[in-house]
Amino acid sequence: MSYKEHIIGREIFNPVSPRPSIGGMKQYKAASTCELAGQTLIAHLDGLAPVCVQFLDGENLLWGKAGESMRWETYEAAKGDERLFLIKFLLSGSRPLTHVTLVWDQETRLVTCVRAVLGADENHPRLVDSQVYFGAQKLPHEPLTAARHGYTEELLGKRIIWRYNPNDEIMHCYCGVDYFRLGLAKKVLAPDAPPQARAHYQRFVERQGIYPVYEEPAYYIKLREGFYLYSVTEKNVNRLLPRQGGNQLLILLNAYRVRYIGRVFGYHEDGTVENDFIGAIGKFSMTPDEAEALPYPQYPNE
Repeated sequence: MSYKEHIIGREIFNPVSPRPSIGGMKQYKAASTCELAGQTLIAHLDGLAPVCVQFLDGENLLWGKAGESMRWETYEAAKGDERLFLIKFLLSGSRPLTHVTLVWDQETRLVTCVRAVLGADENHPRLVDSQVYFGAQKLPHEPLTAARHGYTEELLGKRIIWRYNPNDEIMHCYCGVDYFRLGLAKKVLAPDAPPQARAHYQRFVERQGIYPVYEEPAYYIKLREGFYLYSVTEKNVNRLLPRQGGNQLLILLNAYRVRYIGRVFGYHEDGTVENDFIGAIGKFSMTPDEAEALPYPQYPNE
């Protein structure tokens, strides 16, 4: 298997069951955790009023800004490290639909919030727009630390080959301070691919002449030594092909173990909302991909 050839529609052999193993981007995702149950986070985010988040159990929380009533939401959390949590939840009743992702580092007491909005741009209703807020956890009777997570260039010029399941590998190329590319790969349709996979493959074929290189806007944040958060939003493909793309991928990278937990927010192909955790295991590559040498930008704004 090589990331250079992406086979679409091939089932993953399972020797102990008639059902194939899970495919897609979830085979290696970290299990959700209930460890936050009973804990409270007082987050002071720069430019915002302090926020209190009470984790009632493993899937329900209350949150509210200072002086406001608390609101109930359902959430999901996963761990990037022993005391590093990625927490996600939708704001119920929000219009346009708003998603909150928190990175809570209980080791450093630092917090980053990514607020993502789906459908804010009427001309591009599939496009997610996001804003980042840096801050810290406030502890009783202790001063608020001045330290913060922050944007970084430490990943630039590096690349990781991510494995999502036994069939699929994809190279992430951290090309520029504000953009990201995938390694160039040939799409191959499996001979026995089911109809849904064939339709997926056909969409790739149709867009190849318009969008031949995966290049999308990105930002990179350092959480602590060896741990990063990066965002990729499919803005270019959505601008060129309005019925595709628009989603935001947010990845918490553990560079020591070379694995990630991530979340995807946007629309599925059928128009339903996508709000899922994903994951992958990987390896750094010393060999540049052809995509890295291409001029930037591939898709100038018109």
